[in-house]
Amino acid sequence: MKTYNILILTLLSLNFVNGQIAYFKINYNNTLGFYTIPLYFGGNNESFELQIDTTITESWIPSLKFPLDVKKYDISQSSTGEITKKSLEIEDEEGTIFGKACYDNIRIGKININHFGFGLANEVGYKFIDYPQGKLGLGYGKENQDDFNIVKKLKMEGIINKEEFMINKAFSMLFIGNISMLFGNSRNTECKLVETKNLKRIYRSAWSCLLTSFFFFLNGHYVNGLLTSISYEFQVEVNFAVIFDSAFKYLTFPNNYLEVFSYYFIDGELFSKCKQFKDLDSIYYRCYDESLLLNAKIYFLIDNYVYELLGGDLFVETGEGEYELLIRFHKKDENVFCFGSPFMNKFSTSFDYEGKKISFYGGPSFSYNDIMNIQKEIDNQAAIAFFKFIGKALIIISILAFFIWLDHKYCRFCS
Repeated sequence: MKTYNILILTLLSLNFVNGQIAYFKINYNNTLGFYTIPLYFGGNNESFELQIDTTITESWIPSLKFPLDVKKYDISQSSTGEITKKSLEIEDEEGTIFGKACYDNIRIGKININHFGFGLANEVGYKFIDYPQGKLGLGYGKENQDDFNIVKKLKMEGIINKEEFMINKAFSMLFIGNISMLFGNSRNTECKLVETKNLKRIYRSAWSCLLTSFFFFLNGHYVNGLLTSISYEFQVEVNFAVIFDSAFKYLTFPNNYLEVFSYYFIDGELFSKCKQFKDLDSIYYRCYDESLLLNAKIYFLIDNYVYELLGGDLFVETGEGEYELLIRFHKKDENVFCFGSPFMNKFSTSFDYEGKKISFYGGPSFSYNDIMNIQKEIDNQAAIAFFKFIGKALIIISILAFFIWLDHKYCRFCS
């Protein structure tokens, strides 16, 4: 395994030298389910551990006026720092920050970037419960300025040749550049971005795709590695945007799907082996039977591809014999689906600004068309088999009827 990691890093280094891709070490917080990366600001290279967030477009760090007890940045001590007159408000579901748009030289990994735009946070909004030490904004927003986006900035500097990035838990890396150069396209599925203007304003800078449906009890049968038959018990139509949030621990569903989910998930055992809890915003479950981790399955249909999450992806142990289900339901009637670390850790996820798409590496081996085509073929084969059976039965009946007719006509013992 050690040799494999060295090989990967060597390959990455070659790609970096060739101007194709840059890579940076990141940290994953297992308890809270998010990623952080160190960035260095100003001539003194002051380090800030920023949370990677794919739902906001601007990055920010705390100023000397920031009200919370965290490390703060004194931009006046930086010879390359510049505070503009532009006020900046960065809104997130877990809190809003208010401050000023600024510019300064930064370093990410071993790469120096001049005149990078970010927010210097002076105040926080009401009920601020977000990560307070600063954020690296990697959202998708049309209003996103190139100087404020580190991916676009690296492209402008000629360090990479494509505006794309990937968060990869397996190697604890943030890759920026031409991802296919590194991982190829052999097991790549993707979805096109959809408009988020019908969502709340806080979600409009997020990366999102069309979630067509989710379903339960899918059984696939393979012969020599090929999917030959497939079936599922219950499918729930959605046809709504799903947000991909790198700074979020859970999957969230609108409250109106709670009843059907509770009934079908783990064959109805969510009621008997789990307890329901409520906080200010959501409904969630804690379960007390380890066997649920083996039996739990849910499938999501996103832009014609099926993605499977199993019990090991959906539960986290919170105590001896206690497991938290990493799926939550909005208490308010909000039609918002949000996929955080349970999904993004299962499938290495890349975000392409230029191609306007999200790609998943290590994804499913079949698409929804495969399911439909296979099911259609199964139905056709069943119909053919049925008609063959009817045909054979009619032939046998005809032969028997013929012999009965002969017997009645020529039988010497008939009266």
